[in-house]
Amino acid sequence: MLASSVLTHWGIHTTDDFGHIVFILIDVGLLARQPTDRLEDFERVYEFAEVFKAGAGYRWPGVSSSG
Repeated sequence: MLASSVLTHWGIHTTDDFGHIVFILIDVGLLARQPTDRLEDFERVYEFAEVFKAGAGYRWPGVSSSG
């Protein structure tokens, strides 16, 4: 899967890395933050190796996959 290769090339290996990116974007004013937003919200959300396996898909808790 291309996504896995691209993210690895960019040095993004975990959901924690996405959290750091989001909070950097908040710090420079490109994203807004809610009072309840925390960097910890991004910790260990899922494992990339599991999500990027062929045929695997991640289901966000509480989000319906139907249109």
